[in-house]
Amino acid sequence: MMGLYATPGHYIRSRRIAASMTVEDLALCLETEPPLAMRRRAEWLAAIENDTLPVSPTTAAALRGVQPLAIDDYLLAQLMENQPGDAMTIRFRPAAASAAA
Repeated sequence: MMGLYATPGHYIRSRRIAASMTVEDLALCLETEPPLAMRRRAEWLAAIENDTLPVSPTTAAALRGVQPLAIDDYLLAQLMENQPGDAMTIRFRPAAASAAA
């Protein structure tokens, strides 16, 4: 199944689209440390999906917490092993409201 996805960003974008979510919808399901406005979170997510920024382990954990995405932990971890770049300093985490979704 890993052959279907070239990068972590491509996989995340595919899962978001399969969940019928926009980047903004996904940004509303996540919070950041330090806190960022939704529009800025959406920009970070778009950069991850476009492989401009790598997926950090904390971001991967936050995305797994967004149930509509149905992230495959093993597949995402495998894709992350081959990604270039340094993990971003902004840390995503599930928003309190997404836990109930």
